[in-house]
Amino acid sequence: METGKGITFVIMCDQSAVHDWMSFASWYSISKNLPDAEVVVAVRRTAVGGTPMNAFCWPNKCGIRKVQYKKTLPKFDGEILEILPSVMAVRTYGENVGPSPAKSSEQTTLVDYSDGCGSFVAKEWIDKVLLPFPRATIRWATDKMSVNETALLELWQKCGPLYEALGGSR
Repeated sequence: METGKGITFVIMCDQSAVHDWMSFASWYSISKNLPDAEVVVAVRRTAVGGTPMNAFCWPNKCGIRKVQYKKTLPKFDGEILEILPSVMAVRTYGENVGPSPAKSSEQTTLVDYSDGCGSFVAKEWIDKVLLPFPRATIRWATDKMSVNETALLELWQKCGPLYEALGGSR
């Protein structure tokens, strides 16, 4: 189970550009640290406009199952872990799965950066046109980062070029 075998992660997203890059980073982290886990990107359709045409094209290009729903999420078989797009797998599956806040020193498999990571503040990036991935380990580093924050920023820096190569939405 250390590699995620038998687990399906369902990344719960809204139809938005910010959830596009966030869910990509979440999937990328799972693929690197839990390579045997299955990932489903669940995109809740909203009436809000402004979502780029190429948003959420990456799951098809990466062979990841994407489901769209309006009110009710489809049922999935097996062990299901529903996670927010701000949750990333920063280490292999262990006793303490989490998620814990990224700023926490608690070493869990899953961490959530919705309350920040280094000097990155998620709420300030909701409407940004830029991606936070380039030079993430330098750009967002602080003197008092937890091991979770360091691992997360390293994953961001690594996933950025792939996201852009796949035609990411920003």
